[in-house]
Amino acid sequence: MTKEASDTHAQCRPDMCALDTLDNDKYITRHINECSDAGESNHVLLDPPEMALLLDIVAERQLNETSGMGNPHRNSLPACQILRLQRLVNDLYSTDEQPVPFWVDTICVPLQSPYRKLAISSMATVYKDAEKVLVIDSAILSVPSTMVHSIEMAVRLRTSSWVRRLWTFQEAYLAKELHYQFQDTAYTLSRIKQKYHQEQRALAQLGEESERTSGSYGGEDTVLQPTSYTAPDARAWKRVEGGDLLWHDAYRFLEQVEVLGKNKPQGESARLRSIIHPLRWRTTSRLEDETICLSGCMDSSLDRLPWSSGAQERMKMFLLSMRTIPVGLMFVDRPRIEMEGCRWMPTSLLAGGMDSTLPDSWDPEGSASIGRPTASGLLVTLPGIMLSNVTKYTQAFRYGHVHDIIFISVDGVPYYVYGLLSKPVQWEITGTDQLALVLREPLHQKGTFACLITILADRGGIMYGRFQSCVMVMGNPGIHRNLDEVTFTMATTTSTAQEWCVG
Repeated sequence: MTKEASDTHAQCRPDMCALDTLDNDKYITRHINECSDAGESNHVLLDPPEMALLLDIVAERQLNETSGMGNPHRNSLPACQILRLQRLVNDLYSTDEQPVPFWVDTICVPLQSPYRKLAISSMATVYKDAEKVLVIDSAILSVPSTMVHSIEMAVRLRTSSWVRRLWTFQEAYLAKELHYQFQDTAYTLSRIKQKYHQEQRALAQLGEESERTSGSYGGEDTVLQPTSYTAPDARAWKRVEGGDLLWHDAYRFLEQVEVLGKNKPQGESARLRSIIHPLRWRTTSRLEDETICLSGCMDSSLDRLPWSSGAQERMKMFLLSMRTIPVGLMFVDRPRIEMEGCRWMPTSLLAGGMDSTLPDSWDPEGSASIGRPTASGLLVTLPGIMLSNVTKYTQAFRYGHVHDIIFISVDGVPYYVYGLLSKPVQWEITGTDQLALVLREPLHQKGTFACLITILADRGGIMYGRFQSCVMVMGNPGIHRNLDEVTFTMATTTSTAQEWCVG
């Protein structure tokens, strides 16, 4: 498998996977294997003025690649690559439509300003207007579809670089029609599913034949049940389709983005929430591009983004420009923007894995599911607990992390409060601070997500506070300490409709 990205996880950080991060200095633009002229002279090169014209002409079809067909140094590709791309694109159309114009970022996104900014600003339009998107990835390009099972096809896609990159999410999310290029032909996801069903029917029929001739079929305990697939036996078919966990996981993962793109939720908060989940597994070599991609998926104008600023300033302006935010964003255990009024904001939505999972709302249709960003912080309506005379302890948890911990009693029921476990947490608390817990949902023994904040002011019934940490409030604190030996922090619950401004 050709791979210009890092070959190992050696460069990864606790909050960011670098496996697919491209190193421009080491990147190699490749010729196809059959090419007899692999020199630099045999390249197709376009200059910026030609590029601006090309963008207008060929935005009809879009092609993505992660197989040595990039070029971070100039807008050129080997002629052999261009000819192969033309052939692959032509194969998606009838002969009377050929040659088919196509768009590929290596050629169509200039490296120089101001053309580059213009092209990047148009990326979402290119993806949305494309008739088809052809995905070329080394994980599948060398695989003949006739020689492998549909499960391998889906798993190769599921584990490819294409599903881990930021920009490929946008193209999949906005595409009208996705095609995945294997060695011999291109497949849509629905066609791969159809192939899977055909193969499962063949296996089941083979099992039936084996049972009739030798009695060796496994019976009721086997994954593939003997059944006639011309009959409407829904339960038997369900057992066959769901019997292979590898297929189920890979297919659902791939299907998720396509379904999201074709059924985009209405409203900013719901749209952003739907996007955050798949972004947890993706990375980019340029973190500044994250908000550009997000804006394209949100149908938002890029004019509000400060192009000359870094990634955190862009994320700040992106979130502040929204009218509503999914309130769960405040409770994900991710690094925060360390600016006044902005500490509720994660620095990035990428590569967080399970730490970026948004907690489900206990009030999905009500005010508890959304927040409103302001210059002072995120305005939310949620239950909470006021804390005073705070006494904190330290406690070793899993992975050897030592966290601050607080013991509280609510209506006579003991709880303990600790920072989420992805990293050690120590809180900045002085004897005069008044603290509060902003709860994601009403308190319960099995665990409640919360934000620990330092209260700054009470203005018109709205509690203004400085974000400190994402925490968990759990019952059964006796598992950590003898409760007779700890000092409980005073805790008073607020209304479930308490307004907070968390900054």
